[in-house]
Amino acid sequence: MDTVTLSKQNRLFWLGRYAERVYTTTQYMMKQYDRLIDGETVDYETFCQKMGIPCAYDSGDDFCRRYLFDSTSPYSVQSGVEAMLGNGMVLRETITSPTLAYLQMAHSAMELAARSEAPGVELQWVLDDIMAFRGSFDDSVEVETAHRQQRRLRLLCQCALFGHFYPRRGPRLPCGAGAGTGSRGGPPDGGDL
Repeated sequence: MDTVTLSKQNRLFWLGRYAERVYTTTQYMMKQYDRLIDGETVDYETFCQKMGIPCAYDSGDDFCRRYLFDSTSPYSVQSGVEAMLGNGMVLRETITSPTLAYLQMAHSAMELAARSEAPGVELQWVLDDIMAFRGSFDDSVEVETAHRQQRRLRLLCQCALFGHFYPRRGPRLPCGAGAGTGSRGGPPDGGDL
């Protein structure tokens, strides 16, 4: 069984973190698009506050479009997709080329969604490609340390993002608190997502 260097473990951590953030926020944003279609308002100010990001949006429609597709914003889902792919490319020998291909497909689907007036189908492709990436990673990566790290990270990120959107009962759990900042200087190939 191969060993995973500390730098590869760090890259695997950020790859998994970006994959989970992209997956979870894309699901959330698809629901917000549905709200817009139904003529409902999107409470983007509260979202930004809970996520700890600047609220630089003019309307619900502007939020849905720019939070997903503004590649100049380090907080956008598009930036997360680019960072996810960048980490995957560096880890190609560890995660294998076929597994990396699913990250490239998610990136391509996000670019198609950005050019679409109704990006629902393309956003679903992003979700599907990330799920396929997960399955391919589990099947093809032979290093057990990487598997354990990805599983723990998936749970940690889901817990952290879940805590942003749902009221807490009892004391706050330290799920991912402060991840992305600190002594390591932040994530490789991306902003503080």
